[in-house]
Amino acid sequence: MLFILFVPLVVIGVVTAVVLQRRYGRVEPHRLLRGLALGLAATFTVFAGLFLVAETVDDPGGAVALALIVAWLVPLVAMAVVAWWWPKVAAPVLALLVGAVVAAGAWYAVAPDWWRAFEDDRGPVRAVAVFALSLPLALLAWHRPVPGAALLITVGVVPGLLALVAAGDRGAGAATVAVSSPTALVGLLYLAAEWSRPHAGPEAAAASG
Repeated sequence: MLFILFVPLVVIGVVTAVVLQRRYGRVEPHRLLRGLALGLAATFTVFAGLFLVAETVDDPGGAVALALIVAWLVPLVAMAVVAWWWPKVAAPVLALLVGAVVAAGAWYAVAPDWWRAFEDDRGPVRAVAVFALSLPLALLAWHRPVPGAALLITVGVVPGLLALVAAGDRGAGAATVAVSSPTALVGLLYLAAEWSRPHAGPEAAAASG
């Protein structure tokens, strides 16, 4: 999955560099990394969303498909709007939702057979939950880099690792990690951007914007 992301990352990086060069006259590492992070999150959301829609329309199709699409699309859009405009409100809500996804992952680790039966009937609930949180968390991290990045990495890594510890279920765990890897990568990019930000006093802070 990370290898597949290489091409969009390069494209996003080039576009971000051009935009930054035109706007600021130079390309600063923290701005480039932030642009990469948000661009990757948006790209992942679009492509994964289209894939989910296509798969759902194909099976089960009809009104059930529409209901399933609405079930993740409406919360995703609502959380994204709140995260962008009201990050202070969004932060505890998203933290709670990440906790719920991690708890579901822990439940899967101790009862994988129950979860397999459940997801056979209702689809990949845990993977869709990670996907639906990715863009809202990325938007939160734009305003609050460290807590947002920590939540991105947590939801992108922990559920997959918990699946890996489930006895006889290493294949499913690896698949979960692969699906979640773009989310974790976005979090790492935000952390790298924060670490590369100038912190040499008021002048550097003003220059970093």
